[in-house]
Amino acid sequence: MQLKHNNILRIINNTGKYNILTGATHERYQSNWQTMPHRFYLMQHDRFKPWGFDQAPLPENHIFLPKGSSIPWDINIDILLSQNKFGQYQNIKPMSDRFGLPFISLEHTLPVPTWNNKIRKSVRQMTGDVNVFISEYSVKQWGFEDVDNVEVIHHGVDTEKFVPKDVEKDGKICTIVNDYINRDIFCGWNIYKQVVIDNNLDANPWGNTPGFSQPTKDVDHLISILQNASVFFNTSTVSPIPTALLEAMSVGTPCVSTSTCMIPDIIEDGVNGFISNDPSELRSKLEWCLENEEESRKIGLNGRKTIEKMFSLDDHINKWNNLFARIAGRTSI
Repeated sequence: MQLKHNNILRIINNTGKYNILTGATHERYQSNWQTMPHRFYLMQHDRFKPWGFDQAPLPENHIFLPKGSSIPWDINIDILLSQNKFGQYQNIKPMSDRFGLPFISLEHTLPVPTWNNKIRKSVRQMTGDVNVFISEYSVKQWGFEDVDNVEVIHHGVDTEKFVPKDVEKDGKICTIVNDYINRDIFCGWNIYKQVVIDNNLDANPWGNTPGFSQPTKDVDHLISILQNASVFFNTSTVSPIPTALLEAMSVGTPCVSTSTCMIPDIIEDGVNGFISNDPSELRSKLEWCLENEEESRKIGLNGRKTIEKMFSLDDHINKWNNLFARIAGRTSI
């Protein structure tokens, strides 16, 4: 009863500033919420991933709760937010059922390719008051086309931070993937090996993949790497839209990518980047970018225009703020 009473008081106050209970999931995504007026309380649970400080610093409006705790009784929680169906949903949804708090189910990823129909049908029942996906492609893959209260909120990229820089390029192929080898089914490690390693192409790989590549030091280091790269190579196979690819496009680095998931809706081959699923073609496109710096630079700048148009950070934040306001029972802010 205390929580419901507190929620009524907040509706009367109508501050537009909400306390949101969630977990650490996607650092580069969540760090874009640092300008929001809300407070995000991060549960720490054995089934939740920890915050990766090598990916992004913890925003000032994100606060860790003591490990193992759930809803803090001394804080009026307005909204519950699950960011995956692989641990967060199972722990956060029961709180909504128990306390009657509004519940958002956000999904960053895609269904596991090896799931059978029984598992897919079961997962489809895991819904929230609002179900948010990061791409239209994701909605279809999860089978949520006919589910009520579905919204698509695309990534937002800070194009004032991820900017082109007039520097001498390093003449190398840049790739940024964490745990590349173990996540081959999702990230395409074998594609990278076949295209880059087996052909002895000059590369500069980054990401926390022990024995292969090191994580970037911080966001500024990440931006510098992308700005200096002659070409960025994305090999994702099961990912709606990799953040690293969007950030590489934002700094104007020409990008070569697999043609999977939402990527063909973003990159037009030979116009604002290059896409293919043929290893020989991918190699040829990478080599062309390395050998034709001026032409590839123009394509890279076209890629940045695409990010400015399709992945505006302001649009991303406004859509989330409006959703939070609406689900909390208030008018849009």
